[in-house]
Amino acid sequence: MKSCNIPQKIKTDRFYRKLSSKKRKKSNLVNVIRKKPWKAKRKATTKIVLAPNIIDFYKPKHYEATVKFIDSIQKRIRNSYHSNKQSVNISFRNTKFITAAAAIYLFAQTARSVRKYPGISYTITAPQKVTQKGESLHLVDSVLNRLGFYELLGQRSRSLKEIRTVKCWHQDNGTVANGEIAGRIIEKLKHLGIEKHMLYRSSVEAISNAVEHGYDKSIQSTADLTDKTWWMFAAVLDNKLTILVSDLGHGIPNTLEKTQSSNILDEIWSMLGVKATKDCELIHASTLVKKTQTKKSNRGKGGKDLTSLVDHYKNSSLTIFSNRGLYRYHGKVSKKRAVSYDNKTPIEGTIVEWSIPLN
Repeated sequence: MKSCNIPQKIKTDRFYRKLSSKKRKKSNLVNVIRKKPWKAKRKATTKIVLAPNIIDFYKPKHYEATVKFIDSIQKRIRNSYHSNKQSVNISFRNTKFITAAAAIYLFAQTARSVRKYPGISYTITAPQKVTQKGESLHLVDSVLNRLGFYELLGQRSRSLKEIRTVKCWHQDNGTVANGEIAGRIIEKLKHLGIEKHMLYRSSVEAISNAVEHGYDKSIQSTADLTDKTWWMFAAVLDNKLTILVSDLGHGIPNTLEKTQSSNILDEIWSMLGVKATKDCELIHASTLVKKTQTKKSNRGKGGKDLTSLVDHYKNSSLTIFSNRGLYRYHGKVSKKRAVSYDNKTPIEGTIVEWSIPLN
């Protein structure tokens, strides 16, 4: 037969061609690049953490999407660090709006992850301009830029025309409760006509609660206590002064009953008419604490200091997010009833926000 006369080299070549053809047919790899028929390499794909259209905590439907997005960033940073991929891509291409409480939580969580997992490179897709009243504005971009979010991730600060209101945004952070940082931020706000002493007292009370209770090692919870940073943020938004103090500690629902005496708690349950069990109820209860455990000269009357600004200024509000709960108080003379509810997904720690009209 003719096949008997075929040289051995040709037979060998035919055998390997058939073998490689079978391998190609059986291969189920996706996005495969073949440099050689018997070798395959999976094409590297870059996974993007995509921000929602609205980054916001004030409406439950936006809150859930925002918390999921922020948690996804932290998970991606952690996984990249442990897998040695060393790259994270965050895209704000669809984001058209961002509000204060969500912005400071995004910054706080990401700042902690950057410190905890060093050596990661970041790529950020900037948000698009937004048209308001016929004007094209860098709305979200200006907020992220002013907060220092880009610089936090090793990016250059954006060279863009800031929105007038964003120029009044100030952010700082610390790990101790000496009041110096709060004093510096409040000094920048003195031209607004708000009583500085009341601003200082309320801010320092929230900061002190974060340091003494939020990061208390004697309290058991899932909180990461390796980083005890708190953040303070101040801005002028819609002709209102907004001040926030945030931490990533245990959260009020995990600390209230462990930091207050049984006598104080019994008095609070009596005032509420029921023992608080939900996160939002425990936040409300914390604003009713008459005295703090410590007797420091720069400290006032606990929850009463948190509410004093709102009681003093008409049409103002105090909003507290902690774990799953939200509690909003409008002042003792306001006709608006307090708002309280629990979200489905918890945040870490506590965000205290005062909003005071400037007219």
